[in-house]
Amino acid sequence: MRRRKNYKIPKIWILLFLPVVLVIVSLSLHKKIAYKNPIGSFSNNNTYVIKSLDVYSIQVGALSDEGQAVIVQRDLEENQVANFIIKQDGINKINSYIFMDKEHTRALLDGIRENYSDAFLVSRKIPAVSLAYDKEHSYLKQIGEQISQILDNFKQESNFWYMHKEGKANNDDYTKIIDERKKILNNLENSIKNIEIDNNETSKLRDNLLIFINNIREKNDLIQEYIEKKDMFSCEKLYINCVFDYAKFIESLKEGA
Repeated sequence: MRRRKNYKIPKIWILLFLPVVLVIVSLSLHKKIAYKNPIGSFSNNNTYVIKSLDVYSIQVGALSDEGQAVIVQRDLEENQVANFIIKQDGINKINSYIFMDKEHTRALLDGIRENYSDAFLVSRKIPAVSLAYDKEHSYLKQIGEQISQILDNFKQESNFWYMHKEGKANNDDYTKIIDERKKILNNLENSIKNIEIDNNETSKLRDNLLIFINNIREKNDLIQEYIEKKDMFSCEKLYINCVFDYAKFIESLKEGA
């Protein structure tokens, strides 16, 4: 990262909205939601739990003036620092990076503080979800397992981006991660065909899964294009958007649960 004037950002929260990813954040990432009632209400049921996901980022600060906030965001972009802005209860926070390993995030904190002295590590939790199923609906367990595979795939990508910043990443490994994600999505789509629409819950699950799959596929296609152009920074920004897509998917399951 190039050196420049140190930004000491006033401790006044701002109003700045990033349309692609932030509409979901106040619900999905800032609430630690425990699902007491499993999705799927069947007698004598079994339960598959999709584990919660802890994500970490570095908050560089906030500004009361929207124009100044845009300048900070542009500065991060110029220095190849992937970033996003979170809105919560009228408070908007400028964040850099998303990792799923706390120590990886902490290792990059000093570098960010060279330019943003008030930067600090923040953590958020995307909550766990329980899928209840009986013998007739046992395909829900397979769907849950495949969603868990996507989470594992995201964690692999998170590790890749840390290694990339350390100069130790192999881009061929990144291609393998994305290819594996495509396979998981294909398998998940096939599993969705087994969903029997016998109540509102299963109908909602199917519809939300299809939206999630399509959103991630679109980003995978863009990632493939950027890989060919050797534009890894754009790939990293799409990775962040994928994490928000997952948070939005989990929130969609929560609604009405």
